[in-house]
Amino acid sequence: MSLSNETLFKPHGYFSVRVEGQILLTEVTGPWNLELVEYWATQTRELAQNFRKDHPYVAVTVIRGSMLCPPDALERVAQGVAYARQNLACVGHCIVVAPDVDGREIVRNAYQRIGLGLFFADLEQALHWASQCLSKFRSDGDQTSDRVCKEVCGSEAAD
Repeated sequence: MSLSNETLFKPHGYFSVRVEGQILLTEVTGPWNLELVEYWATQTRELAQNFRKDHPYVAVTVIRGSMLCPPDALERVAQGVAYARQNLACVGHCIVVAPDVDGREIVRNAYQRIGLGLFFADLEQALHWASQCLSKFRSDGDQTSDRVCKEVCGSEAAD
């Protein structure tokens, strides 16, 4: 990765992103900063562009360590979520965050405001929810938003 002259800081935190079937799975260890989110968004977009409206994906993010980040990083996450909903074949987003992750309750409302309020305590629960969302999409086919998953699968996560 190369950093431009405009970058003030090195990326803080760590992430990996991969595709597993119709799941775009990100694992991130925080705290993180804007520079990490920018790099993460670029890598994620490249993978997400391989999906189509008739073969969509669900974005599942597993957070470890801390979910604290500066406001500019959270704003960039919000932009990425909005972009995925409007321009990519994403039918749902959820977060896996164990109760012991730093900042979980502090920033929960901020995540809800940007459309990432669906928290699961473990990956198995999140993948089950994602599978239900994809099944619902296949049966309805004409709706492409988190709303589909919330209406059918329930907006309450087991946390």
